[in-house]
Amino acid sequence: MESTNDTKRPSSNPRTKRPPRSRRAPNRPRKPPTKGSNAACKPTKVYRPVAQSIVARDTIVRDTIIDTTDTTDTANIVTNFSIVWADKYHRQALNKYMTKDRRREDINTIIADINQLVGQMISRPHTDVDVMNAIVTQQNRYAKSNARWRERTNERAKSIISLLSGRRVMSYLDYGCADCKITQQVSERLNIPYDQTYGMDIIEPPDTKIIYLQNSILSILDSSIDLVTVFVTFHHLTDVELEHCLGEIVRVMRLGGVLIIREHDFDGSAELQALLNLIHLYIDIAGGAATIQSPGSYRAATDWTAILNRWGFRLDDVMTYAGNNPQRLYYAIYVLEKKSEKKE
Repeated sequence: MESTNDTKRPSSNPRTKRPPRSRRAPNRPRKPPTKGSNAACKPTKVYRPVAQSIVARDTIVRDTIIDTTDTTDTANIVTNFSIVWADKYHRQALNKYMTKDRRREDINTIIADINQLVGQMISRPHTDVDVMNAIVTQQNRYAKSNARWRERTNERAKSIISLLSGRRVMSYLDYGCADCKITQQVSERLNIPYDQTYGMDIIEPPDTKIIYLQNSILSILDSSIDLVTVFVTFHHLTDVELEHCLGEIVRVMRLGGVLIIREHDFDGSAELQALLNLIHLYIDIAGGAATIQSPGSYRAATDWTAILNRWGFRLDDVMTYAGNNPQRLYYAIYVLEKKSEKKE
């Protein structure tokens, strides 16, 4: 071991320059982006065995949103807002979701307003509904951006087309279609006739060229549909409602037809549950819902696959999101291989 006394000092000659200091060793590998990074979040095709794709969860989590008119004893209630606001990653995710339809130039101002408002309200006995009502009221001062909604519609349509991998589709059902904008765009991109494109939801009929069905798909003929999409809808249903829904979907689908779902891969954490609860609460209040609905049942991706397997579906492919994905969203495509009346 060399003595430290042998270390030479830099020359005092003014012409001799010290080597520039490096802030990081040149051969040190860069760290991958953490969960709080600003990495892009876009769907990326990932091919994996079903058992390895996502960790299985045995529990089904149900949660109802806290809503009470008596706030005299709510100081000790741990609300969804208090859980999310204690975690920067999920707080940023909620802010991003609540501003996704606003103009880009207004987003930073809106988020600053939200942070200040929530910080003040959760320190006092307020329920989640109180806080969200205040946020939506404040947000309504800012204009919405149609361009942001077009980006969302394009992303969904591109993901569906990618998962189909060139399959021929002549008839299409979008179960839980909302305003039918995504449904109609998918229909047009796949050259599916409007009279063979169906959208079903519980809302009042929107302005659309496709066939809109309110509350039920009973009018669709048996074995007549090639493609069914269900975007973040299954988790809203009770077990009984889910069984009825899947029974009807299987009835109308042709053998060899495909089902594409978009769902949350629930990991059982309190932070993710609180985030999803607040997203659903925001949708209800911002959308002017008459009543606040329970978010329903969150499940892991492997649980959804197990349920669909019992109905005769085989998992064909999975598409996850690269980069930040706080809601743990993913796409999966299933092929209907058999039809059976009774499920185990």
